[in-house]
Amino acid sequence: MKISKGAMVHEFGHNQGFGHHERDECPDGDLDGCTTGEGYSDKTPMGSGGPGVGFNAPELISRGWLPGGQAVTVKKSATFTLSPLHSGQAGGVRVLDIPLGKDRLVVEYRNEDPAYTDDNLDAAIEGLYAYLAPEGDYNHSRLLDPTPGEGEGKKDDAVTTLTDKANKVAVEVGRSGSATVSVSLDGVPAPAAGSAEHGNTQAPAPQTHGGEGGPVSEKGTDADAPAKPERADHQDLAETGGSSATPLIAGVGAALAAVGGASLYTLRRRGRRSA
Repeated sequence: MKISKGAMVHEFGHNQGFGHHERDECPDGDLDGCTTGEGYSDKTPMGSGGPGVGFNAPELISRGWLPGGQAVTVKKSATFTLSPLHSGQAGGVRVLDIPLGKDRLVVEYRNEDPAYTDDNLDAAIEGLYAYLAPEGDYNHSRLLDPTPGEGEGKKDDAVTTLTDKANKVAVEVGRSGSATVSVSLDGVPAPAAGSAEHGNTQAPAPQTHGGEGGPVSEKGTDADAPAKPERADHQDLAETGGSSATPLIAGVGAALAAVGGASLYTLRRRGRRSA
């Protein structure tokens, strides 16, 4: 039985402690009126995104995979220009981690970087996305979808504005598809781009491996579908889709190949000596 690329990267995510990734519906970006658990997010292999999308920002934060100021903890009103989450360029702010009462609001910019990949990573989901990490639990974050119902494409739930009146937090994107993000805390308006410091550049602390706490159903996820002999980009929830594997999976495959090659070499040397 063949294992699909989507199933491979999905199960790798489980091994890292990632659970299945769902969405909340928050019409018009009003965080006071969200409905929890409205399907999968499509923004990670753990949310039926398939191998054509990378792991999302909360997942990367939880494992400590955003070094060197790539994830910024926002402590005062500011305006940021975000780099794509999976860009091949070094440095640059990629993720905003915003206090939301006891919870955390995580904002990321997703876009294909053709200089780094072969047009196979995040190409279908260009836009700015937001996640709720309840009580700071990044391992169990949920996508905040500002559109009602099911959209036509994977990037229909990109955000332009988010508001939380109770916590006096507002997030505004400069324009649709832009990576310029203004964050207002405690009711203080964010300054214009380039006119203020970025607040605190301290990165959120990684979390310990949480696991799933027991057997988990894979129904409707990437791991639920058999491998396909041909390419199947942008398929439904129960299908995996795929072009070439993500850089992360490629690295895992290369490591396994190296271990296998070293083992074969050792066995051959032992065979020659015994002969």
